Amino acid sequence: MESRPKDFAIQYDWCAGSMPPPHHYEYTIRIGPGLQGEIVFYPDYPGLGTPEWTEPFGVGEESLDALYVLVEEQVLGREWVKIEDGTVGGSLEWMSGTVDAQRFRVPSRVEEDEALEPVYAAIKALVPDAIWAKLRAQREQYERDYREGD
Repeated sequence: MESRPKDFAIQYDWCAGSMPPPHHYEYTIRIGPGLQGEIVFYPDYPGLGTPEWTEPFGVGEESLDALYVLVEEQVLGREWVKIEDGTVGGSLEWMSGTVDAQRFRVPSRVEEDEALEPVYAAIKALVPDAIWAKLRAQREQYERDYREGD
């Protein structure tokens, strides 16, 4: 394994399947470059009137190195085959990033999704549990407020 490039950065996006408001939600996790990360959370379909909650967090050197190893082994150099069968519903996830000034992108719904599971799990695990708990609580409050507004 090469050492992790200074410009190593990842953006992971997750979006719930199509559901009526306020049950849909989305988030983006950005890691790097360097030892910082952030999660941007939308408790509904992004757009006018939907809050955007951003929570920064630090990333440990060892955790970032481990993520880089996973990306190097499971993502870089692959030709992704996107599934084009027209399946409707369900959540979507995809990622993009930079390694040694080269951009890469993994589309949602690829045939090789089993290769991505450990990478996506590692990215989500970098967000501290306290931040996930805070965002869950805010989303639950958003849903309550939405229902009370009917």
